[in-house]
Amino acid sequence: MDIDRAGTSDVDDASDGEKKSSRGCIFWLIVLLVLVGGGVATAGLMGTIILREETPLPGEEFISDLGLRLLAVPGEYHDRKIPQKAGVTAANGKALFDVQCAFCHGQNGDGSAQLGATMYPRSAILTSSRTQTKTDGELFWLIEHGINLTGMPAWGTNYGGANSEDEIWSMVAYIRELAGR
Repeated sequence: MDIDRAGTSDVDDASDGEKKSSRGCIFWLIVLLVLVGGGVATAGLMGTIILREETPLPGEEFISDLGLRLLAVPGEYHDRKIPQKAGVTAANGKALFDVQCAFCHGQNGDGSAQLGATMYPRSAILTSSRTQTKTDGELFWLIEHGINLTGMPAWGTNYGGANSEDEIWSMVAYIRELAGR
């Protein structure tokens, strides 16, 4: 074993280096934990602030509507039209609407129902241009599949709902009638 002038050996130098290395790792681990914890706390705080807004933030409705049109609804639904079948009528759609939809969207589709007014996001106003500018196929898809992270359930039998395709098309016909189309 070599002893230098200070009276330390090579073995002592090696263990000092290992101690410094482990202290450095612990330091960076603590810094990482503080940063991650701060990020989680910030995200939680900002999430509660943003998600508790009673009205949508500026541009939020536009962005969500654009997302529904471009991302959620598959392209093959955009050009679909209400089929001309004996069972597909606005009258049949109104009967279903009164039982399944009016408690959120209001009796006239104007969003006046108490339940729909207390949701976030609020239930859609079906007489608005935002709804009425959607194509028949887009409305069909949204009713059939529902909209995640909202109060809008899927009404299609293939997605856990109670309605056949003809019944959903009848609802679309009634929604069109609500706006005087």
